[in-house]
Amino acid sequence: MNLKGILVSSISPVSILACCLIVLINTSCDDFEIIKSDVVQVSNINNKDVYIAPLTLEGSYDGDVLINDEPIVFDDGTYTLHDAGFYTISLNNSDPNQFVLFDEDRMSGTNSSPEWGLKSWTPALPVMADDAGLKFDLIHPQKTIGNIEIPFVLKIEDWSVDCSANVACNVNGQTDFLIKNGIGSTSLNLQNTTSIVTIGNNELKLDLSQNTNKEILLKGDISDERMIEANSIVHITAEVNVLSTGSLIFKEGAIIIVDKGVNVYNSGPISFNGTEKNPILVTCSNSLSYFGGFIAMGSKAEIKASHTFFSRFSYNNGGEFDYGHAHHQALFKSENSQQQFDHCYFFDSPGQVFYTTNSNLQLNAII
Repeated sequence: MNLKGILVSSISPVSILACCLIVLINTSCDDFEIIKSDVVQVSNINNKDVYIAPLTLEGSYDGDVLINDEPIVFDDGTYTLHDAGFYTISLNNSDPNQFVLFDEDRMSGTNSSPEWGLKSWTPALPVMADDAGLKFDLIHPQKTIGNIEIPFVLKIEDWSVDCSANVACNVNGQTDFLIKNGIGSTSLNLQNTTSIVTIGNNELKLDLSQNTNKEILLKGDISDERMIEANSIVHITAEVNVLSTGSLIFKEGAIIIVDKGVNVYNSGPISFNGTEKNPILVTCSNSLSYFGGFIAMGSKAEIKASHTFFSRFSYNNGGEFDYGHAHHQALFKSENSQQQFDHCYFFDSPGQVFYTTNSNLQLNAII
């Protein structure tokens, strides 16, 4: 897999540990044994143990026991952990063991929680930055139709990974969102073609025009080259199958709306040829639901996309669509194929974007 220039959200070490432990012990309390003990010897904690908080550790290892990489001091031979959460423990510089503490009240009766006993967590309010001197890029499709939501991205120019500016934004004085670490995004159903985006003390004009082109219906098999002209409106109402002898090419500015749950299968190539000044939009025809995804199989099943917004996808789950950690279908499932994405933007999905098997995936400047 070749990953270039990917923009991703930062993940804390605790979050990574949480993900690892979820995989290790599954998501149901019925799948593992909870150790009902108020006191435990430090040396008796094993990897993947699960306890109920509070838990008192017994030992006499002052300075030689690390909890979450921090040394602890035993008071009269004990140290108590009060908070539910994920922990690592290392004794005398040994390899760390990972264990979990649950809050019993959140695991039973009316207080039961899908976080299986972990305390609820609310992130701290972001530290707001001074927007003076900052310049912003507003990236969005140029046209809109009907009542579909339009996604857009607001990015600080010359953004880099170490940029930590958080700037408050709103659209038309109503929809609030943040630029966090240099990038912000939202989706809006804009009734007016001209809107004002306020960023701190700055204002940008968001200009959209109504696309009045006649809708093109698309479904069924495609056995030869099918070219969709620039700024077309395409409505995919049922399954599409691009055969190995066919191809499907969308030119810049196309708006592709796909009905709820509908999939596109391809053994031949699909191209989304958006441009910086006229991106493509692919979204669900129902603003309260999701379309399916693209399922590529075979060496000719290439998918290329540039300057394209993909929004409201991955409707199906379970059975043949039980992919990865999300247990939903992915937007792009590929097997033995090639996929390339350049300056593409992915919004609003219950599933993941990519699920590849024996495939080459190239990403550049995606959000």
